Amino acid sequence: MRRVAVIDDDPVEMTILSGLAEHVPGSFEFDHYSSVNAFCEDSKASGYDLVFLDRRVPPHSDYVESLPVLEGCGFEGIVVMLTARRLGPGKPKSRLRLLGPYEKLDIQDPEVMEYLLNGRPAPGL
Repeated sequence: MRRVAVIDDDPVEMTILSGLAEHVPGSFEFDHYSSVNAFCEDSKASGYDLVFLDRRVPPHSDYVESLPVLEGCGFEGIVVMLTARRLGPGKPKSRLRLLGPYEKLDIQDPEVMEYLLNGRPAPGL
């Protein structure tokens, strides 16, 4: 079973992502955190395989602020960066394995979700 954390200040995102995962082969366990700090304070943080990270999770306004916090709390899995709208070119620097950023609407395709849940970049996005 793959353990997946959703870090987003909107709990509905976890419901949407876990619902999409029901159409993907495999077994996934989802947990929601309303901030990167809440994730890092949980003793289970290092046990997740994958994190879906929203671009703006208070008090952080961008990945440049949130990724270093995530790096510092012992998480060593894959980070799927999510955003409500397309960003400019480039990707933040991090020692973590980053996928994306992906627009939230783009990942609602079960095939795209399958790639991401298996830690692979979605082709064509």
